[in-house]
Amino acid sequence: MGAKSDLSMFVLDAMQDDVESLDTVVSYLNAGWQSARSQGFTAEEVLPVLKDLVLKGHVSVFEERDLVLHPVGRPSLVERDLRRYWYAPTAEGRRVWGEWEPPPLPDDDDGPSIVPPGQWTCDDDYRACTITVHAEDLPTARAVLEYWRNRRPEIALIPGKVHVGPVSEFRRHNGTVVSGGVRLQTSYRLASSPE
Repeated sequence: MGAKSDLSMFVLDAMQDDVESLDTVVSYLNAGWQSARSQGFTAEEVLPVLKDLVLKGHVSVFEERDLVLHPVGRPSLVERDLRRYWYAPTAEGRRVWGEWEPPPLPDDDDGPSIVPPGQWTCDDDYRACTITVHAEDLPTARAVLEYWRNRRPEIALIPGKVHVGPVSEFRRHNGTVVSGGVRLQTSYRLASSPE
């Protein structure tokens, strides 16, 4: 896969947990994928990728009005508007991302930088302040949770609020059913909020 294709997949990867703005996509790219290349990511290089993903139907577009995100049926592709929109992968975007083979990253001492996308799902319910991971085994689920925590420095997990149990199956975001596995769910709060 070429550099442009990888950049599209990096952008889709950055929005797998939640609806994201251009700024948060760039932040996640620089936190999770910068080691895959020799320089950091910029908004200027991500904007045309977001535009392309919108045109291909791989991302949905939202705009903020009165502190609420609303879907945009026919988004403008003008740079000014692309900078203010919020983005989330469509079902097709999740399917394409789920089939992607990410490039290997150099090892670091901060824990796992990437967990292969095919082995787990990670869902952030920001209204309930819970993160739910389904994975083939508990070590993978814990690695995914740690990966998520590294990408979300503004979040603090609430001690004693972790629930783990077996599942007979779970469905990946691309629709594939995985037999067996575990479900790990935990509650969180904003790190600046009182407990």
